[in-house]
Amino acid sequence: MIWAMTVILGISLAVNLFLAYRIRKGDQASPVIRPAPLAEGAVVSPIKAHNLDGGEVTISSQDNSNPLVVYVFTPQCSWCGRNLSNLKKILAEKHGAFRFVGVSLTDKELERYLSEKQLDLLVVMNPTAQTRNEYRLGSTPQTIVISPNGRILKNWVGAYSGTTQKEIEEYFGVRLPGLSSEN
Repeated sequence: MIWAMTVILGISLAVNLFLAYRIRKGDQASPVIRPAPLAEGAVVSPIKAHNLDGGEVTISSQDNSNPLVVYVFTPQCSWCGRNLSNLKKILAEKHGAFRFVGVSLTDKELERYLSEKQLDLLVVMNPTAQTRNEYRLGSTPQTIVISPNGRILKNWVGAYSGTTQKEIEEYFGVRLPGLSSEN
């Protein structure tokens, strides 16, 4: 009996090591299919979502002469939390040159999150299926800059580190503090 359990345990270990190797190598047996991010220059419709009271709201890039920065997040996203000091730095330094809106993909724990993190920007939640599809939302954090005529100027998927951090610093003309170790 112990011999059989040892064989089963050995096979299980071998399979797990093999799968871990394939994932690390990028050769997944059943890859997660993520839509390609929006291309720069694409024209998008206004964002349709819900305000914190649950009412429907539409956010249009054409409501102002300044570009609209859309920061997509979820309260549960650890990278979003680690990225918060970067976002706050951009908000503080560029509030007059850009309009900002946070789009939470969920309402779960959102009010608590906003209170705890003291995130000082307009936040909407639960974008409609049409908005999710058109903007190809799903990965968080995501930062999209939209011109006043509705064209995508920039689209970064992921936290602000490495090349992404450098691109964002150059685009906004700010020096970012980098990712925090806590979320």
